[in-house]
Amino acid sequence: LNVRSELVDALRLDLVGPWPGHAFERELLKEAPGRWYLTGYLIPESAPESQKFDPCSTEQTDAAGDAGGTGDDDSAAPEKIVQRSFLPSSLGLSQLVPEATTHVTAEVTWGDYHWEDPESRGAEPEDHGPGVPDVDPQETEAVSAEVQQPASMQDAPTRAPKGYRRVPKVATVSIPLPEPGGKPVSIPIPDTHPNAIPGLRLVVSVRSMPAQTSQRLPAGTRMVCVFVVNSREPAERAYQSNAFQVQLKLRCEEGFVARPDLRSGSDAVRQADLDEQIADLHYRRECDYVSGLGCAAEPVQVDPDGACREVRSCWIPGAAVEFTGHLESSAIPGAELRMEALAGLTHATTSTALAPLVAHYRAWIDGQEAAVGCDATLEDSQRATARDLIANARRAADRMMEGVELLSSPEALEAFRVANKAMARQARQREAQRKGCAPAEVAAPAWRAFQLGFLLLNLAGIAKPEHGDRQVVDLLFFPTGGGKTEAYLGLAAFSLVLRRLRHPGVRGAGMDVLMRYTLRLLTLDQLSRAAALICALELERKERQGTQEGSLGDWPFEIGLWVGSAATPNRMGGPGDKQPGQEYTAYNRTRKFKSNSKSNPSPIPLENCPWCGQKFDSGAFHLVPDDKRPKDLRIVCQNSNCAFTGNNALPIVSVD
Repeated sequence: LNVRSELVDALRLDLVGPWPGHAFERELLKEAPGRWYLTGYLIPESAPESQKFDPCSTEQTDAAGDAGGTGDDDSAAPEKIVQRSFLPSSLGLSQLVPEATTHVTAEVTWGDYHWEDPESRGAEPEDHGPGVPDVDPQETEAVSAEVQQPASMQDAPTRAPKGYRRVPKVATVSIPLPEPGGKPVSIPIPDTHPNAIPGLRLVVSVRSMPAQTSQRLPAGTRMVCVFVVNSREPAERAYQSNAFQVQLKLRCEEGFVARPDLRSGSDAVRQADLDEQIADLHYRRECDYVSGLGCAAEPVQVDPDGACREVRSCWIPGAAVEFTGHLESSAIPGAELRMEALAGLTHATTSTALAPLVAHYRAWIDGQEAAVGCDATLEDSQRATARDLIANARRAADRMMEGVELLSSPEALEAFRVANKAMARQARQREAQRKGCAPAEVAAPAWRAFQLGFLLLNLAGIAKPEHGDRQVVDLLFFPTGGGKTEAYLGLAAFSLVLRRLRHPGVRGAGMDVLMRYTLRLLTLDQLSRAAALICALELERKERQGTQEGSLGDWPFEIGLWVGSAATPNRMGGPGDKQPGQEYTAYNRTRKFKSNSKSNPSPIPLENCPWCGQKFDSGAFHLVPDDKRPKDLRIVCQNSNCAFTGNNALPIVSVD
């Protein structure tokens, strides 16, 4: 936490500038502060056009409003629209106060800068406005010459530095609250410094809360908005009339009113969609005390009893995101989560190994139902939502138990066993790559509870074509790194193997699982991880050939990728090919990569073997039967210890 705090402070100091009490609060800058700092300052509201926006912050967006194209081949580049980002001249805080509050206290802190040259060695540099200045080669040479002084001058007296001196300012104002609904009240911010630049003011407005939201607030609650506005006269040099590092702090002795989600009154929630209803229930105890207007905002301190008397503006907001964990196997007595143990299940041990997971889930649901029943703070709409969620959870538990019972079928049990074996095999292989050890030295892979629950939840719908779950879409929601990929890959493995067991011939081939991603980098990562599973399944298929375990078909397990001709070949091509797009064919891509693998990209967007991690080189790609009559592009790992080397090509289909 200390390291994080120091990093945030360094970022704030770099982007905004020093704050009250900081060692640099009277700093001397080499450049105008409008160029030195990127945010945190207010310009005059009547500033000329040249001072109102930062030329370095112009943004280009697509005419359709998107930030990028679709990625389709032959799509025209979208027309760009230039948008200017205007600088703020005010910031404000919005908060709720109780009926008894008659005034609040505002503390405004900021910094003004002025040119300082103790020896009057020259005129102040020209102010070119905000943004990073262009580098002048002559100026760079001059600075270098000044630094590299002759030895005879190194003992010369040090001259007093010149630059832009910061003058810290602070003002405290007691604000009597006007009547709700009246015109905003303007209050000057006092500045007693000898070289004060008048013109900063507070603008205060008060309004009563609407009836439809007041039911969740104490009677008489009012909303108070306080703005800091820069109404200074614009100066010829922009920085002179700007207020830098502006912060507004408000104090209410009676305590600010905690603000729940005011969008969700009982009547509104009944008519809202399911997501709004669930959010209203889950976050019913969460509230805030202040909202920023043109800036971020935060409470200074919240007492253990929930009272908050001070709030403030901030330019770099922060929030604590709580960790989302998962149940360890030790928390579910009797449940078997180890993949290799599940790969050895029999009809006699299936229920013993898996039923405790469902029982533990049902016990948790019972606890949630009991908590809802004794929670007197729940509104009617929230209680109804809670009961619906509990009913959905019970249906999920029933579906999980149906998945356990499905494994009494020999085909389903065998598919489940092979899927677990393949998942364990690829997990060992992946972890061994990461640790640089043999797969046998890796700890036994195990499912997380939600992963195995998701797998059981969907078994019946996968195995039974007429099952009602075919109309259900299950959303697996978990933070990044939580294990979503393994969960759906396990289900994919079950589906692939079950199809082979039921149709050992050519009917077992063909596409069974379609994966789609919206981000290209995510697509490549998922391709690599899914390809490792396909490799494990293919090794299992080959090892079963000629044994008593049961055939998984003569056609290899395969995985393909299609992301457009810019990344994957659309067709094979060949010598003399003159058709449009011939430069994107597998023939041309492979020949270019073999001629210079450092300058030309790989024929497919994979750089490493998904099984052993060996980097692909020019010898990894082969046109078969030969370069003159290519019918297929095969990928062979160059690692002699890899299972997919020599005549055993990787099961990756790379040409559409």
